[in-house]
Amino acid sequence: MRTRRNVLTPTPPRPQVRNLVEHAGLEVRTLRRVRIGGYRMPRDLAFGQFVELRPHEVRRVLNVGADRTM
Repeated sequence: MRTRRNVLTPTPPRPQVRNLVEHAGLEVRTLRRVRIGGYRMPRDLAFGQFVELRPHEVRRVLNVGADRTM
């Protein structure tokens, strides 16, 4: 059975997240960043692609910790 879990971390490197999950006895198939600060990345953004951010989106990224709502 395949179960999907979302993990919110304050920016540890990928190997630390992978090691933490595997230490709990779980298998990690993929790790994917979905948000940076308050900016949620587009679901269709493929590996290696980028998007130009509008000024209000840049403010969301730079205001890390200012707004703790999810």
